[in-house]
Amino acid sequence: MRLVGIFLAAGSVLVGSLAVLTLAETRISTESRYAWGSVVAAIVLAGFFYPVTPQAYAPARDPAKTTSLGVVALGLTQGSVSAFLLVGNLVHWQVAWPLLAAFSIQLSWGLYLFARVLTLR
Repeated sequence: MRLVGIFLAAGSVLVGSLAVLTLAETRISTESRYAWGSVVAAIVLAGFFYPVTPQAYAPARDPAKTTSLGVVALGLTQGSVSAFLLVGNLVHWQVAWPLLAAFSIQLSWGLYLFARVLTLR
């Protein structure tokens, strides 16, 4: 589960960034670039993160496993905040800061999961 979370965090940021960079080479407006980059990143996030969450909950309830309910709750929180920023950027803001904030949260989550993989905690 941790490895899936690491690749998800990095993959969402990579795909969203590449979408914005690709759209920068077109003639669409800057606002549309950020909005569509948010859409692409949100699709990656929702397509992988939310189906994995119920699978992580079962090991979190077993004390013999290393995943705790706190980690699952933290993962849900970061995923929800990231999704809020990405969807909000699509429908309302259409600027760079929500996209960058969501990417920062996702990368921080990926680094946290990587540290947990290294320490096996």
